Amino acid sequence: MKTCVIALFASFVAGGALAQVEVAQVEAAPQDGDTVGVQWEQSPREDEVDDLYPPLAVVLGIDGDANVQCTAEVDGSITACEIQAWPEGFGFEQAALAIIERRRVRPRTVGGVPERAMFSFSVPFRMDREAPPPYEGLEPSPSRMASARAWADRVSDLAFVFGPDLDLLSPDEARRVRPLLAIAFAAHRDDWVKALALLLARTVPQGLEDLLSLHTLSLLFPSDENASVTDELVTVQTEIWDQTRRMYCARYGCGARPDPLPPLKRRDI
Repeated sequence: MKTCVIALFASFVAGGALAQVEVAQVEAAPQDGDTVGVQWEQSPREDEVDDLYPPLAVVLGIDGDANVQCTAEVDGSITACEIQAWPEGFGFEQAALAIIERRRVRPRTVGGVPERAMFSFSVPFRMDREAPPPYEGLEPSPSRMASARAWADRVSDLAFVFGPDLDLLSPDEARRVRPLLAIAFAAHRDDWVKALALLLARTVPQGLEDLLSLHTLSLLFPSDENASVTDELVTVQTEIWDQTRRMYCARYGCGARPDPLPPLKRRDI
């Protein structure tokens, strides 16, 4: 049962579901009648790059930006990349590089002849913070809430908030995050128990909560069609992770984002 409760909490980490990455259009030499600039052979897809969002940034709900400058070879490969990313220290540089390594480009051509060229693009990393719609169904009875509350209280041991996303952190990152998450969870524990009980009471018939197992607990995971049953739990857990992020940034620093982002200096190829 512990594994699934962990997953239940982690599914609402950082106030959103999957991260989103959109890679901007390649910028290279201007096009004219004889010159065609560098273009993507295939631009990165969202489902490809969800797993590349830096784990620490996902856990803390941190957005990032990367400016990238590379050389497009005549065979379409990408080499000699330089990357500047903000905030520093969260792994956005490595994530941007991993995106690049999966891609190929159509090289610049002059008079139809391909040639090496330098090109640049940006990678904005953004967390998906779309909240579920408000719940509009029938609310459970007081007796149903009481039994659900008793179950939720039993599983509210602090260990249950350390979800799979934390397992992706480095040992040093986890050492920093776990104590702060413990503080934030303790501050919101009562609200979390109430919200979990409400989710349970809305989705599981009375008397069945004690029968929940590793497999049947997955019934608590809502589909896109009925995501509204999670509205209260998402709200509480967003507050927990927001407090964790604020404490982390105050203690370790999250870096100020330059606005606008300074461009990379152009170099010879």
